[in-house]
Amino acid sequence: MAYAQTYGNEWINFNQDYYKIKIGKEGIYKLNYSTLNAIGFPVSSVNPKNIQLFINGQEQPILVTGEADSKFDNTDYIEFYGTYNDGKLDAPLYPNASEQPHQYMSLYSDTATYFLTVSATIAGKRVAVNNDTNYAGKTADPYFMYEQVNWYDAKKGGSFWDGYGFSAEGFHSEYTEGEGWSLTSSGGGSSITFSTPYLSSIGPNPYIEVLAHPRGNNVSAYDLDGFNNGLELSFQPSGKVIEQKRVKGLSRYLFQDVNRQHKVD
Repeated sequence: MAYAQTYGNEWINFNQDYYKIKIGKEGIYKLNYSTLNAIGFPVSSVNPKNIQLFINGQEQPILVTGEADSKFDNTDYIEFYGTYNDGKLDAPLYPNASEQPHQYMSLYSDTATYFLTVSATIAGKRVAVNNDTNYAGKTADPYFMYEQVNWYDAKKGGSFWDGYGFSAEGFHSEYTEGEGWSLTSSGGGSSITFSTPYLSSIGPNPYIEVLAHPRGNNVSAYDLDGFNNGLELSFQPSGKVIEQKRVKGLSRYLFQDVNRQHKVD
């Protein structure tokens, strides 16, 4: 039996040139005429309607000003939303997907590579522009929900931890439970600050979620139940304790305040 095998590079047209754009921070990016010209992009001959941008094999919608005349003039530019490299591509490295600590950042690099190209025949995807300024009859939302996440790498005081080993000096070739970057905390614990400006008094209480991967697995005589890691979550400066948990070995522990019972003091 024969069947077609995909390799993940089907998006590439080997008759086209691709220009690398490296992004390490989330934001809106602008490429003007002079910038593109400096990297050798064919601004003088390109049909801007056919400009395309790819990331991880997927075309991204972009904004190209002045493309209606099929010329890229010196006042024209490209704008697009770009973001850093996260951990989604690392997921297949873990035989068990639940053992990946999180996907907020990559194990290897925070830099994502975008590819800018020009098709000979295909129009590129574009961001839909909406200039509606008529707000008559519309009511503003009383509040909105915002997610704030703290994760840790070498730049943020974190450490890289190997996964579960099979001997004192041996580790598996695949990635195992808890392997990745995390905050180093022992003894007196760590204090993490979340800013909550303009907190709404009529919206739901803040929702907190904490993921912890203990690093010890002490099973000595004084630790008969196999537990030797204590986890305590509390609000400061009040010191109000919201969770206490003893965690075994390298077990993954996820605390979720699903009912929003804990309100910031």
